[in-house]
Amino acid sequence: MSWITRLALVATVLIVGCAELPITALPTADACGSVVGRFEGLGEGLAKSAAVADLSTEATEALSEDRLTALLDGVRAENTKLDQIQAAYTQVTECRKAEVRKVRAAFKEGRLDRVAADRGLAELRRLYREDLLLARAIGGTMDRRGCAVHDADRTLATLAATDRRPAIRRLVRTTVEARRRIAEQTASNIIKRNDYIASIVQAEDWRDKGFALS
Repeated sequence: MSWITRLALVATVLIVGCAELPITALPTADACGSVVGRFEGLGEGLAKSAAVADLSTEATEALSEDRLTALLDGVRAENTKLDQIQAAYTQVTECRKAEVRKVRAAFKEGRLDRVAADRGLAELRRLYREDLLLARAIGGTMDRRGCAVHDADRTLATLAATDRRPAIRRLVRTTVEARRRIAEQTASNIIKRNDYIASIVQAEDWRDKGFALS
């Protein structure tokens, strides 16, 4: 064998060795695991934290300006938790969508064969469904706690409108601003919970059509 032939064979081996062959497997680790873990942790934290007290179970004589201030702080804290959960769920869904785009791009560019791409999308769809189940469970916790927020606001409104006892009338007169802010925060709580449910509905719609390979 001449040196030219040998050189040609070596060159052929190098070319084949450096060629980018199609990938037939995807990483097994969940690329979105950390954001899903944070989302789940926030949901667990919401479930374990103290809910806004139902004022209808308290003696009206126990109500005071300090009690209403504490209630306002409680509703604000509840709404902050809802904001954090909404942001975390958005991160989860965006992460899943990014992974789907990666699989599609790898298939389109020839870095992933169809079998592996279909398998990857099927796994992402499974994880996405699990995310939705988690999101629905957290939404149930939101709604149960939201009832306490709404009931507290309704109790205050009823007292202000119907309770004629002097002590209550004095409380009504001195807590106009606090009660207004509680009502605002209660309305905000309802909007936040509705927005969260709307985001889940949108995610369910994407689940049904967002995992096609092309």
